[in-house]
Formats: sequence, C-alpha cells, structure tokens
Amino acid sequence: MTSDARYIRGRELWALGLYPAAEDELLDLLEAYTDNGAVNYALSLDFLSFAAYYPSQQAAANLIAAANTGTLDAPAFIGRLRYPVPYLNLVLAEAQARDFDPLLLFSLIRHESLFDTY
Repeated sequence: MTSDARYIRGRELWALGLYPAAEDELLDLLEAYTDNGAVNYALSLDFLSFAAYYPSQQAAANLIAAANTGTLDAPAFIGRLRYPVPYLNLVLAEAQARDFDPLLLFSLIRHESLFDTY
C-alpha cells in the first residue's frame, strides 16, 4: 500500500503543506482499502505519525468496522486511535486556566473538526 500513488502523493502534498489536497489523496486511499483491517491499522498509525488526525481516525473507524465490533469492544489502543487526544498539553492548559473539564474541550474539537487542524 505504501507504493500506491495516492499514498505517495498524499505524503508529498502533506510535506508541502497542501493539507486539503493531501487529505483528499489519503481519504481516497482509505476508501480503496475500507474492508482491510490490517491496512487500516497500519495507515491509522502512519497518518497519526505525521499529524494527519482526520485520516488516522477514519482508518481506525474502518479497522473497527472491518472487525465487526464497536469502539468500546475493540482493544483500548484501537479505541484511542478512533478517539485520540491530540494537542493534550494545549487543551489541559486552557482547561485549567478557565477551570473546566478538558474532556469538554476535546469533545467540542472532535465534533467540530475531528481534530483536523487544516
């Protein structure tokens, strides 16, 4: 799968800072491997390694669906790929400074953009 042109273009576009175009390539790649749990697991970890949070979460969702299980029934590590906590230090600092539960901010960010910075 790493020799797939969509993967190569997606990584190269990401490195150039062309995030929307990169996400299009990465999500197109995921669509081609929707039912392949092993590929989705590898892609989820790979995308996470370069902060492509939305595609990483989509790959984790594909993995959970391919396993015919729910997020809460999947291994905890897989569940955390589906529901990550990026920007932990920033969120914790803001929550503490404003005296509210950081889970509230994480849930708002996830709902609003799935942690898609771009």
